Amino acid sequence: MLEPSSVDGTGNTLFHVIAKGTCSPHAVNAARILLQNKVNPLVRNRDGLTAMQMLKKGNDRRMQYMKQAKQFYPDFSPPTPRKKKGKQKENEKSAVLPADDEVTANEALDTAQKDITCGQDTAQTDITPHLLKKEGTTSIVPKMNKEDTRKRISSLISDLPQMEPKRWKDDSASMLLSSAASVKDGQAKVEQGVYNENSGVGKTAVIEEDEIQNDLETDLQENKFEEEPQDVDPSLFDDLVWEVECTANLWKLLREKKLEIKMKRRIIEKIQFLGNGHWRQDLCKRLEGAAKNAGMKLYEAKLTKGARILWELAIAFSPRCSESAEQRLGMESIKEGVVGGRIYSEVIRVWDVVFDHDNVSRKIDSIVTSFNRGQECIIQKKLKGMERKDFPSHKFTDQRIPMYFHEVDTEEKEPPNPLPHMPKPESSTKFFPPASANETEYHIMKFYSFTSALVNNVLLNQDTKVDFPFRVTELEHAIINLNPKPPQSILLLGRSGTGKTTCCLYRLWTFFSRYWEQAARAGEPLIPRSVTFVHQDVKADKANNKDTSEMSDFGDDGDDDDDDDDDVSADESEKLDVASKGATCNTEDCQQEPGNTQEAPIMEHLHQVFVTKNAVLCSEVKRNFRELSHAWEPANAHVEVEDLPLPNCLQEAHPAQFPLFITAKQWLMLLDGSLLNSFFPRNQDGSLKRHIQGWGEKEASVTYIPDLDDSDGELEDDEDDTVLPGDPENEDVANQPQPKETDPRREVTYEVFACELWTKVNKEKIDYHPTLVWMEIMSFIKGSVEALHTEKGELSREGYLELGQKRAPNFSGDRNKVYDMFERYRQIKLTKGLFDECDVISHIYRRLKDIKVLQWSLHQIYVDETQDFTQGELSLFIRCCQDPNSLFLTGDTAQSIMRGVAFRFDDLKTLFHYASKSFKAVGKTSAVAVPKKVYQLTHNYRSHAGILDLASSVIDLLVKFFPESFDRLERDQGLFLGPKPVLLQSCSFSDLALLLRGNKRKTSEIEFGAHQVILVANEEAKSNLPEELSLALVLTIYESKGLEFDDVLLYNFFKDSPAYKEWRVVTGHLDKLLEQYKYNQEKGQDNLVELDIDEEYDNVRPRPLDFSPEKHKVLNSELKYLYTALTRARVNVWIFDQDEEKRAPMFEYFVRRKLMDVVETRSDSSDDGLSSAMFACTSTAEEWVKRGDYFYNHKLYQVAAKCYRRGGEEVLERMSLAQARALSAERLRENPHKLKQEFLLASEEFLQCSMPSEAAKCLYNAKEFLLAARLFEKMAKFRDAAVLYKKVKYYQDAANCYEQSSDFRKAIEIHVSVDQFQKAADVRERYDIKAQEYVSHGKMLPQALINGAPSPLHSMDYLCFEAAKLHFHRREYDAMNAALSRLPFERQLQFLKERNNIAGVAALYKRNGEYLNRVRNYIHK
Repeated sequence: MLEPSSVDGTGNTLFHVIAKGTCSPHAVNAARILLQNKVNPLVRNRDGLTAMQMLKKGNDRRMQYMKQAKQFYPDFSPPTPRKKKGKQKENEKSAVLPADDEVTANEALDTAQKDITCGQDTAQTDITPHLLKKEGTTSIVPKMNKEDTRKRISSLISDLPQMEPKRWKDDSASMLLSSAASVKDGQAKVEQGVYNENSGVGKTAVIEEDEIQNDLETDLQENKFEEEPQDVDPSLFDDLVWEVECTANLWKLLREKKLEIKMKRRIIEKIQFLGNGHWRQDLCKRLEGAAKNAGMKLYEAKLTKGARILWELAIAFSPRCSESAEQRLGMESIKEGVVGGRIYSEVIRVWDVVFDHDNVSRKIDSIVTSFNRGQECIIQKKLKGMERKDFPSHKFTDQRIPMYFHEVDTEEKEPPNPLPHMPKPESSTKFFPPASANETEYHIMKFYSFTSALVNNVLLNQDTKVDFPFRVTELEHAIINLNPKPPQSILLLGRSGTGKTTCCLYRLWTFFSRYWEQAARAGEPLIPRSVTFVHQDVKADKANNKDTSEMSDFGDDGDDDDDDDDDVSADESEKLDVASKGATCNTEDCQQEPGNTQEAPIMEHLHQVFVTKNAVLCSEVKRNFRELSHAWEPANAHVEVEDLPLPNCLQEAHPAQFPLFITAKQWLMLLDGSLLNSFFPRNQDGSLKRHIQGWGEKEASVTYIPDLDDSDGELEDDEDDTVLPGDPENEDVANQPQPKETDPRREVTYEVFACELWTKVNKEKIDYHPTLVWMEIMSFIKGSVEALHTEKGELSREGYLELGQKRAPNFSGDRNKVYDMFERYRQIKLTKGLFDECDVISHIYRRLKDIKVLQWSLHQIYVDETQDFTQGELSLFIRCCQDPNSLFLTGDTAQSIMRGVAFRFDDLKTLFHYASKSFKAVGKTSAVAVPKKVYQLTHNYRSHAGILDLASSVIDLLVKFFPESFDRLERDQGLFLGPKPVLLQSCSFSDLALLLRGNKRKTSEIEFGAHQVILVANEEAKSNLPEELSLALVLTIYESKGLEFDDVLLYNFFKDSPAYKEWRVVTGHLDKLLEQYKYNQEKGQDNLVELDIDEEYDNVRPRPLDFSPEKHKVLNSELKYLYTALTRARVNVWIFDQDEEKRAPMFEYFVRRKLMDVVETRSDSSDDGLSSAMFACTSTAEEWVKRGDYFYNHKLYQVAAKCYRRGGEEVLERMSLAQARALSAERLRENPHKLKQEFLLASEEFLQCSMPSEAAKCLYNAKEFLLAARLFEKMAKFRDAAVLYKKVKYYQDAANCYEQSSDFRKAIEIHVSVDQFQKAADVRERYDIKAQEYVSHGKMLPQALINGAPSPLHSMDYLCFEAAKLHFHRREYDAMNAALSRLPFERQLQFLKERNNIAGVAALYKRNGEYLNRVRNYIHK
């Protein structure tokens, strides 16, 4: 038997032997035999060469046999070859050869890159011109030499290792979901970090690794355990007498791998004793000194001789003792005497574990500081002790029972103590949450419940990153667990940083965990798909304006509580609420009513979806959910499939893939793929036929500008590159056929509308800002619920004009002119083949209306940042949810700066009201309940009161001038007082620089920290920033949305504002406030707003202006931008502006309301007092790098590059700059030459950063198809490479790549199209060998191999016969005979006889041993 890896004396295998000669038919046959015998082609000989490296040409027929033989050795790793000395030969061949030459793409590019050795000084310079430019300096960037850049890129591609294609698992081995059962060992690891919308809330305390190590070593060496810890049963922690909570610091410590498992068990054992009320003397030693003086009941529990557990007898809100969420929120009656239904309990709060007794005092000081700072928090509750009737009846007991408390409004008499041996109930006590011990932080601490799941995770001691829900406030807990009856969707509002996203995630997790616990016990799905809501058949849309008027009627009744359709009985609601209360579903709920003859309903598991516009937010929430699920045993089935790609349609979603965390565009793509007649062209499996920028399955940083289509027949038609005569850069494609038509499938975003289409849309040059017109189009003409229900998905002119001020508050100009611009926009969109998001939404909604029963179901939908969605998008959520009463919507309209969206939560009620009339339950009388209440979060965990008071004053102006533009909420409150924002009185930048430098006046550049930012109004202002601020992070306000910083400098906001005289209306409003204030003082009445009327305002005071909604509408967006800018800060806000006239109204408004500290620059040269006003600070390199990651994830690449530069990470800086260059290149569509040049440079930078995927996209966008194809081939993306190789007519390479992708059909078709029948026969033969390999082992063929099977027309007989015919006509008789040798004897004889080839017949007979007799017979005939 042939040994696959046998070698001769020189290390050559049999593949090496056949590779030495020319590519003769015998050599090809030998390669075929070696493939069938699985000889290893990866073995290197003594010269360090594999057999494939010995072949001189890439189109050698032996090469493909060797490549296919590689599949038998996927894990084989040959040793590194010895480098051979020698000088590269120069070759002046062009990189792009004529397509007719039999030269492969790799050979063509290899010959081109050899020229790089000439002039190495420039070629070896890796640093790109924009990297050479340093901060604050100017440099002359040399003109780009495109040919040199191509050569460098070719060299970089050659240096890349060949990647191996992903091997698909056998379909039969796919995991099926049973019940969420046993623990699996190999849980997937997830990225580090925990998302928390509350930002600083309960920030995890930092544990120094050296400190842990030193303390552990000291304890383990000097202090032996007094007794061996017993085995701990984690399940006992769910039934402890006491509620136990721990700090994030302790939770982090228990996760440390350096902490021995024996020590972990001992800590848990001690905490278990405390939790059961067994308080031995060694467990509850009261600490004297600072803790006792502060009124803190702080104890220590002895762990070892030197180690101590520090814990507190604290008071906290008790969810398990309190009334239901519905009662606490006032939806149901509560027990008498319990204010709000909220019960507080004594709890054991474990602060920390100290291993070195000498460090105890330091830890105590930190704990006491947190306790004292907590008393400054605005969350203060006055509590009264409750009498416990369930105390033990015997007089003496060693078990300590926790006391309960409830809120009181006034002091009451102290009740008698019924049980003398028990602690006396406190008549009155105060509750407040501990705060961070860091004086520069203004947030409360985070605590975790010490549950069985947490204990179990600690004892497992796994490496997987996990997390648990932290304890939330009373209101947040009620919203998370709310189950309204009758069922209705929940609307949650809150300003930035109030915990909306946390509530959204934890509610999702709560329903998820409750349901899967029950499903695991039942062992089967629990939710029936029997209750569906069907759209009523709306009468034909007679006219758009009629539909509009009918729709508008609903808006007026949206808040009508007496609507009969909204009254749903409790019994009826419970039947309709099966899906929404999936967490509490039981088998009784799923039974059919008696006498029901219908078939049993389809049962399924809980399907939840989380949707938001912000991709970064979506990713963070998904990561946090994963960390929660990794720590919970019943979620192991979900963990195993968490890395599965997003399905192409909802029908294909694996049950364990839910909940889905998706962006708004991914949501639309899923719906589009789940319905017939999709908006985007799709393959049979539901995947996109071609890539659509911004709408792909994976939204990458760099996107394709044109379409990369796998459909070869359509690819050339998709080419949209216009070849200019005489343009040197197009010489390589000048001979290609021009496209008949273009179909860019490009989306019109606001940027495209404003930068490319606005001048064509606004031909009359009307003085309207493109933002306002875009908003009218996307929010009303096309995005309103009225437009959604018209036949064309847009309002008629009459329908649009009927929209009143209430429905379109942000625009009050001439709507006829706006509609004229819309009609021009629509025409441009049609002629250029463009589309916008509203087109997709309308298309999906029309298809949904035609379907009475969906083939998929979604039980709960959670929408975050709802203010960023149009009415049309929100209507899809209502329509797609199996129970429209199971939506959870959060948002804040004060942050509504999304271009083209005008949103108010009040409008949501209109949508639900319309849905209640347009939908009906099967066999029921009612369906959708209009939410009667909007819940609000008011405690702000991000910013302190100083910043929030200033931001609230901006909201006051919005309420005054634009009351209908957003939802009125209670004023959000900072938990702590903080420093007032600072207003710089001077208009001189030198004065600003003086204050920022502080005592460091000699430095030219001003130092800034990683958590500080300068916010400006627009990109132009960013580019005009003074050189002294070059070290700072600079963002536009729009870019900063969703980000957080410690300190914010708002620079020239008013100077760069499009509003000018409009700001003077603030002065008019202030005058009225001053007048009212003085009047109230004279009458002795209280003033709602505190004003400073004593001090005259020194600066130039503008003339007051009366407000006009039509003339001053620009202030609406400007005030919202100002609010957004102020609320980005956690600690400090500075405002500086050089335009004294434009800034004056707002500056006086802030100063008069006593909301800011005014800083004036000292005229003398002393430094006294300047350091206290300093804004700038320094950060460590690690902080800069971490901040760079933060901005990179938010796609702010220029800012990220600056952070990486400050942190000394050159590679990450280059990576960010490459992303920034690619992003800027995408905006150069009006300059194709420059666009290609920038993408080419970006591809080189990506390759230098080892980012080949991004480089390939840039090469494609640069129209460098040959380089892109070669890079795709290196990346093992053979199908993409094949498409591009074929595009540039490198047919041999295209066929090879198709074969590598298992598409043998296309590989054969390409060979046949260029008359390479022999090679086509080789491909057919290799397919047969590969298929036979599976059959011989009793395996099913992979789906990819089935899909790529050769056409029945391309049989071996046909291909060899055609090859022989071709060679016969060319008189290539040796090649003809080689082709005939692969045919049966009779077929060969027939071929030769038909062509009267006597010599050939004779040779054929001779080879078969019948030479003489057969020849005589043939001649006589």
